[in-house]
Amino acid sequence: FYALADSLQALHGDGDLVVHAMVSGVSEADKEDIVRFLATRHNRIIFYEPDQALVDRFVLLNKWTGAVYYRLFLPLMVPPSVSRLLYLDTDIIAVRPLHDLFGQPLNGQAVGAVADNYVGTQPLIGITEVGEYFNSGVLLIDIPAWKRQLVTEKAIDYLNRYPERIRFVDQCALNAVLQKQWYKMP
Repeated sequence: FYALADSLQALHGDGDLVVHAMVSGVSEADKEDIVRFLATRHNRIIFYEPDQALVDRFVLLNKWTGAVYYRLFLPLMVPPSVSRLLYLDTDIIAVRPLHDLFGQPLNGQAVGAVADNYVGTQPLIGITEVGEYFNSGVLLIDIPAWKRQLVTEKAIDYLNRYPERIRFVDQCALNAVLQKQWYKMP
């Protein structure tokens, strides 16, 4: 997390960032250290803890932990005053300011994302055309559209009904329920 946070702080002005972080198993002392780290540049962080019992029901493959499913719940947990989120996996390093990305129009879609060059297609969930499967490591989320379209609820239903189709955890569920209904970002 610190590498991502440091890269963001280096590229943005003081007080420009509000981080909404889903966490579990992070001690209060570690949370306080993170708050202090971000406060050095007058930035803030708000922590949310998922219902771990709900997350533990989902398919886990390979090296993943239940934390991969947190992004499904974050749009429902942030305050109503938050209408847009830029979700970033913690293994990302920002190399330029994110203002333009954050302001990208989504043309009515709940999610803006980039096609996944590694996975390409995912026939198990009905995606057979290259460029139609997105990577969920960076998501621009329009929260009102997400809620209207019941993205979290549909993804959970898909995970519960079709666990045998899941290869890339939450990413497969999101792609399954948002087929041809996501904004392709460059």
